[in-house]
Amino acid sequence: MSDDEIVCILDTRNNQKEKDRQITREVNNLIIEQENTQNRVIAPSPQLMVAIRQSVEQRQEYIRRMSIDIQRMLIPYGEDVYLISDMMLLKEEVVQHIDFQFLKNKVVPPPPVFYSSTIYFLYKQATCQRMGPIYLQQLGNVVTLRIKENYPAIKTISDYPSLKSIIEFYSRFEMGNGPDFFVKKEESQRQFEVVLGEAFQYINLFHKKHGTPPAPPQFLIKFCILMHQLGFQEWTAESFDVIVVDRLRRNLRNIDQRFFDSIRDAFGIYLKRF
Repeated sequence: MSDDEIVCILDTRNNQKEKDRQITREVNNLIIEQENTQNRVIAPSPQLMVAIRQSVEQRQEYIRRMSIDIQRMLIPYGEDVYLISDMMLLKEEVVQHIDFQFLKNKVVPPPPVFYSSTIYFLYKQATCQRMGPIYLQQLGNVVTLRIKENYPAIKTISDYPSLKSIIEFYSRFEMGNGPDFFVKKEESQRQFEVVLGEAFQYINLFHKKHGTPPAPPQFLIKFCILMHQLGFQEWTAESFDVIVVDRLRRNLRNIDQRFFDSIRDAFGIYLKRF
């Protein structure tokens, strides 16, 4: 090997070392900037709200695209990737709800009402599309296990209701206009108030913890669509805006008001499908 070749190799190695050092410096600067950002209280700006919304949408789209790749691995005649992604979204909403309540009250609360109503909504979706509720039957066990893993020191954590018990409860509302219609309508109204209260707490506590509102709570939208399907509330985009969105807006004045527009818009998209 000639002297020129040796010099060339040494120069290449030195250049590579300098590039590595530059990369290391840039990474360290990013870490420092991230830590400084986390230590600052950031006021939600319009640009931040848009960025958060886009980030949530991109994440949901990524999950759906990734799910398509595993479709061939799923049990035949079971739920498709779209319903499974809805199940995973419900699991995350439940886990976050539990975390917020634990931070506030220092106890793990029982299963929220919106868990059962969303499960029944997804069950109706599955059976309507002739998909056997296979994975849906296991979701309660998955959620229970996740919560127990998050709180290993808590010994009294309620098991989540089975799909069978949820179907038995909500199938009573499928009977249509009978002598007990008004009794069931009152019960559906009570459930609505509970789920709306759970949505209020979810949004409020999420905002307090993160400084920004969450993505529109899907469990609230799906509950309202479910009651619409069962005939207990003839929702329109306008009535949803007045009865649901305005109530949240009035009680959560510290949250960017465009967040509530996103809830209304998300509901409108769902409503067109049913």
